[in-house]
Amino acid sequence: MHAAAGQTQTILIVTDTSVKKEHQAISVAHGWHNQTLAFNSEHAAINITPAEAETFAIRDGINWATAIEGVNRIIVITDSIQCAQRLLDTSNHSKQGHTIAVLTNP
Repeated sequence: MHAAAGQTQTILIVTDTSVKKEHQAISVAHGWHNQTLAFNSEHAAINITPAEAETFAIRDGINWATAIEGVNRIIVITDSIQCAQRLLDTSNHSKQGHTIAVLTNP
């Protein structure tokens, strides 16, 4: 679906993660576009911190969202605003690989 000139096409991304004491993580991202589930992504990882898992879930959701034609606004709902802020922070930090990936995604 192509967006008409000046028309806003929004995708809503909802993320969540679960990290167990064995450092096993599940990262989930759901994307909603035009009142329809556009994507549902789930990944498992080991030896990862809660912040890394949440950052990955946000990055994954943004990657999926940018692949949907016509989307010009992305709203992310997460329980970790610090991860979202860090993901979009272009200064030098330990999660900069995620930032670069989001900013260079075609």
